[in-house]
Amino acid sequence: MRNPRCSRTAGRTACAAAAALLCGTLTGAGAYAHLAAASSAEAAALTRVTATVTAPAAPDRSSLAIGHWPAPDGTLRGGIIPAPPGKAAGDPHQVWVDERGRLAGPPATAGQRTVQAAAAGAAVGTAAFVIIRRRSRRDPIDAEWRQVAGDWQRHR
Repeated sequence: MRNPRCSRTAGRTACAAAAALLCGTLTGAGAYAHLAAASSAEAAALTRVTATVTAPAAPDRSSLAIGHWPAPDGTLRGGIIPAPPGKAAGDPHQVWVDERGRLAGPPATAGQRTVQAAAAGAAVGTAAFVIIRRRSRRDPIDAEWRQVAGDWQRHR
């Protein structure tokens, strides 16, 4: 016996939600695995070195200073480095460099990877739910249209 309070639409919505949850979960897990591998490769290519501030940050650009740092091959590089306000000339500051000695951002943390993977999973899950619900809503309309279209063609 069928529950009179449970409509076909509710059943379709539950199926769409389950399918969307599965799609989102699989996408999030895959994205996390990919990001973890990419982050490991990125971390292996980067080196954290100590830069020395040679000119403190300008008042209008408080997060940048001029400094020099050692490249992985031992040569000394120089340029604009990210430095917090209050760093004076001669102060040490940790920076990340690539294998050529160019400044780079820090590798992604586990928390950042988790947030990115969760966002990807949520986006795909939401899109899957919307697509499935739209298709299921269109089915009755399509059936009615086929009936009306048949009537129109007969009257020509």
